[in-house]
Amino acid sequence: MLTPLSKTENIRTLILSDQLLVLVELSHFLELCSDITLLREIPGRKRAASELAQILQPDVLLLDGTGSGGGSLTILKELKVVCPQLPLILLASQESRTYVLQAFNAGAEGYVLSMAGEVHIVSAIREVHAGHLYFCPRIRRLILGHLQRQKNYTVAAGLQRSRKNLPSNRGNTA
Repeated sequence: MLTPLSKTENIRTLILSDQLLVLVELSHFLELCSDITLLREIPGRKRAASELAQILQPDVLLLDGTGSGGGSLTILKELKVVCPQLPLILLASQESRTYVLQAFNAGAEGYVLSMAGEVHIVSAIREVHAGHLYFCPRIRRLILGHLQRQKNYTVAAGLQRSRKNLPSNRGNTA
């Protein structure tokens, strides 16, 4: 269920997508949220993303990266140069840890899988507007699983190193 923020704040959201069907679907459910105001959505205008962001001055920008490959990463980088304070969310189909990290390195504060559902898109808009990062649950599990494996590896390697540096207690009966 889509519920408004407890505040009466309106989050001016710009959706950029080259796919008319995606725009219609996103617009349809975002219009149901009383705390989100949609700015113009312009099909096929992702190349002019920086111009639109400067002119319309949204609070949050939702970039549809489905079907665009690495082009979305370039757009994210360009937007961060022109509008460094603008929170950016990437809607994508890629579940690759590498791609997710590239998106965040390019400037995304939110990453939502296109199959995650409308509740996660709305949550992402609200969270990044509030100054937080947002990963949809599948991506969060992917990233946290990777960090956990890295931590276990680092801890195990650290224990092996510290065992080598410990004095031997063999022969000590104290």
